[in-house]
Amino acid sequence: MYNQIVRRVAIAKKNTPAKNASLFALVNAAMADAGILAWEQKYFHDFWRPVVGIREHDQSMGPEPTEADNNISDNCDPLWLPLGAPNTNSRKKNFTPNFPAYPSGHATFGAAALHMTRLFYKEVKVGDKNPDNLFNGLDFISEEFNGISTDNKGTVRPRHRRNFPKGLWQMIIENGRSRLYLGVHWIFDAFAVKEDGTPDLTRTDKDGNPFGGVPLGINIAEDIYQAGGGKGPKKSTVSPNS
Repeated sequence: MYNQIVRRVAIAKKNTPAKNASLFALVNAAMADAGILAWEQKYFHDFWRPVVGIREHDQSMGPEPTEADNNISDNCDPLWLPLGAPNTNSRKKNFTPNFPAYPSGHATFGAAALHMTRLFYKEVKVGDKNPDNLFNGLDFISEEFNGISTDNKGTVRPRHRRNFPKGLWQMIIENGRSRLYLGVHWIFDAFAVKEDGTPDLTRTDKDGNPFGGVPLGINIAEDIYQAGGGKGPKKSTVSPNS
């Protein structure tokens, strides 16, 4: 999906073959590091997903209860179910990813790929977390909502055309938040939020690390971009605990 989005931008920018080679090498190198570092962090933190956390947030619930309790906590909803990860063009059951939640791999991949594209076209500078103009006049139709693909019950999903007036930055934020709506992630798996629910990418933990996959993906993109002097990757210096 991310390569499809970047391809729309590349076509609109009338890239030469050489420029395409450089762009897609950078984007996919960033996504490769996103996979490595996000999963390293997942098993470092080993944090439960909503389907476990919400259903078992009481000491009497779960496979290994610590004590009996006849009054289930108000923070526990044993019957809660996420929307799942909806299978497309398959009759298999929906599922919840069976690996730790934090940080969101989806948020990390999207931020790494799309922020790298922002840097490549010099729409923003390193450290810039503002909207961009890279998707002006463009739109995108997901293959999941293209009027052809079906859900796991065989129902054809509607065709939905989207535009993004705030560019790839809007995509980065929506992409990170999407897994909260799906019910397979907590919001902080993508980023910390302010009281009004808007992203707070400046908040850090006691060790000075920002929360979630979006800051991690941004750091990965900027590290690779800077390592090549803005021309291409040489080596990655992002700490596994970044």
